[in-house]
Amino acid sequence: MNRFILPHMYLFFGILLFILAENVVYSGTLYAIAIMISIICVLVGLVWNIGLLLYRE
Repeated sequence: MNRFILPHMYLFFGILLFILAENVVYSGTLYAIAIMISIICVLVGLVWNIGLLLYRE
């Protein structure tokens, strides 16, 4: 996997999981877990992308 593609995939799947959690699961433990995983994915993707931008070779 290309190191420039993987951070974008984290962002995409984090946002996709957030949208699915909002529209499919409305409350409960599964909702909380899905939201937390989506937030973690988006944050990892953002930090990774910013790191790639700041420390280019």
